[in-house]
Amino acid sequence: SGDMIVLCSDGVHDNFDPELLGETPRMFGVETDRWDDPSFTAQLRALKLECAVRMFKEKILKPSRRRSKLTPRAVVNRIIQHCLNVTSPSRMFMQNFPHLRTPLDYSKFPGKMDHATCLCFSVGTPLDQYSESWV
Repeated sequence: SGDMIVLCSDGVHDNFDPELLGETPRMFGVETDRWDDPSFTAQLRALKLECAVRMFKEKILKPSRRRSKLTPRAVVNRIIQHCLNVTSPSRMFMQNFPHLRTPLDYSKFPGKMDHATCLCFSVGTPLDQYSESWV
């Protein structure tokens, strides 16, 4: 009861990926600068997941200053705002230089602009809150 399930498209997920945010494995203590280094495949896969989860907790689930209960709507709003914040440099580049491609430098132009779809819902509403006609 009280758990939330979040479903999102890759357009959201990619904006939590440390590789697409311009970070290197070396920044996290792994002796390589490449996320596709075959010598560290399993370790890098685990590291990417760990980084994404940590960022999700810090950016999305962190306690509100008002100590209000975190709702599914608030989770979705925070996720989409995170994506907008991450991709802001790329969007500004495209607005200022509409005939140029955005440079493939994730340290300067982090994230990935893509369709961003996100759904969040609460789990565990007790059935006794509803009349028997609902059952």
